[in-house]
Amino acid sequence: MRTLPVLAVLWFLPLTAACDLGGCDQFAVSLASDRGGAASPVAAAEEYAGPGDVPSTGWRVVDEDATGVEVSAGDITLHAVQGPDSTWQVDSGRRC
Repeated sequence: MRTLPVLAVLWFLPLTAACDLGGCDQFAVSLASDRGGAASPVAAAEEYAGPGDVPSTGWRVVDEDATGVEVSAGDITLHAVQGPDSTWQVDSGRRC
């Protein structure tokens, strides 16, 4: 009896994740250091801006999770993490 709920959870998690992220271009960054970032998540996004057509202004905090903060400008959302020195760095993002 206990295996049925576990199987149901394993079955639905990939479907939910796929629906939430469908149609987006995504990236993830492997950070070499967890220190020396920006003073805020918005400042981290502004510092990250530049490659391609990532805007340098207009960023706003749109969500928080257990690992960091999401900031958004236009159709781009970046995820920033806070290091032990209390500074912020972009570690991933998506364009939807």
